[in-house]
Amino acid sequence: MKKSLLKKLINKISGHLRFPNANREGPPASYKSVALSDEGIELESYKKYLGGGADMWDLRGKFQLDLLRELGLTHASRLVDIGCGPIRAGRYFIDFLDEGSYCGFDYNVSFIDAARKIVIEEGLSPKGPVLEMIDDFNIDSLNLKNWGEFGIAFSVLNHCNTKSRKAFFNRVLPMFKQGASLVITHAKWWDESFLTPGWEVQVVMRDQQAFGDRLVFHEYGWSEDANPLPIVHFIRK
Repeated sequence: MKKSLLKKLINKISGHLRFPNANREGPPASYKSVALSDEGIELESYKKYLGGGADMWDLRGKFQLDLLRELGLTHASRLVDIGCGPIRAGRYFIDFLDEGSYCGFDYNVSFIDAARKIVIEEGLSPKGPVLEMIDDFNIDSLNLKNWGEFGIAFSVLNHCNTKSRKAFFNRVLPMFKQGASLVITHAKWWDESFLTPGWEVQVVMRDQQAFGDRLVFHEYGWSEDANPLPIVHFIRK
């Protein structure tokens, strides 16, 4: 291949997606590093950066809705989707919940841009979802104190360092009403040292059998070696 043609091809690809570990398998070490052009978002390039990729996109999103419904989410619940990304699960949450009942935030601006585009394309705008870019779990700008009745951080804190994990519980606390549920997945890092005042552990689910036949993990593409366990369910005191 001539060098000029190769250069044009490289430039075209990099216009769609700019990420230092583009050949890496599975999720990147830092989702914040993912930068998508408008064309990259149009081509749904973001799907390759979340676990399961494009092949498991719908199943992994549907799993999160079914998980929260199993733990008590209803149409009337107000849900905070922490690290919502390009709303792989958010599109299901928004469709399921009543109008004005979904807030999703992420620290990757490209993912939020993609999420807003998906909301429009899938006709979800009338549901009035809130989608914002937030850094380091600093949620003050959202002005949603005591708003959330349910929260989920799906494969979020497993990508954070110890300092960020400890800060997380304090920083998101004001968003949630007393008695609210918070569900954190992929929690192999979890121990009681991370617990801060205002939260209590309802249950730690370490085995798929905790759900019996109500939530069959392999039907969503999970395996014994690759699954979202442990899942920790917290209650806001």
